[in-house]
Amino acid sequence: MEWDDSNLYALFHCDQQDISAIVADHVPLYQQISGALKIIGRLKFYMGIDIPHMDRLADSCIKYHANGRFYEHGDDMCFPRNVAEMCIACLEQSDYRRDDLRQTIVSLAEFIRTYQQSDGGFSSSRSGKTDITWCGGRICGPASTPRSNISGTQGAIWAIGMIGNYLGWPDMPFGNPQGDWRERVESLRYRISVDPAGRVEVSRKS
Repeated sequence: MEWDDSNLYALFHCDQQDISAIVADHVPLYQQISGALKIIGRLKFYMGIDIPHMDRLADSCIKYHANGRFYEHGDDMCFPRNVAEMCIACLEQSDYRRDDLRQTIVSLAEFIRTYQQSDGGFSSSRSGKTDITWCGGRICGPASTPRSNISGTQGAIWAIGMIGNYLGWPDMPFGNPQGDWRERVESLRYRISVDPAGRVEVSRKS
């Protein structure tokens, strides 16, 4: 079956920015990488789709983490966590800039450590004093002293679990939350593919 009216090229290609996930190139980069996570993360790790133009996403992850532009509008834990998962999605698809991507996720792990607070947990901001939110809802207001919270700690565990297990770090206390994605995809009854022009084809597995 082919979806004739589906053209993912428009979705994964942007003429002005070199990030590949969001059509609206005027959107801040932290929102673009968050959009990449929600779209590409699900298509790759839950449906097994090889996404076109992942080389452009790899370029963006490397470039905008290194120069800090992903974080220029805020320091939410979600931002480095999202970059880490997209780096690993790129690594899982091809060898394009593999060494640079691996160096980037090492740097991301070090960056995420700056969110850790004195009690060992992590905050959703590096200061540890901002509002605590969860899934778009405000749980409580700002604090006068740094504190960890469930949002920051969950994000750190997810990201470090992916990074550490992918790089083969010994004695990792956290599992890789996406480590079983191939088995997950293998259990699906249908196979989904996308060609370089963005056309989608769905076929039943034999």
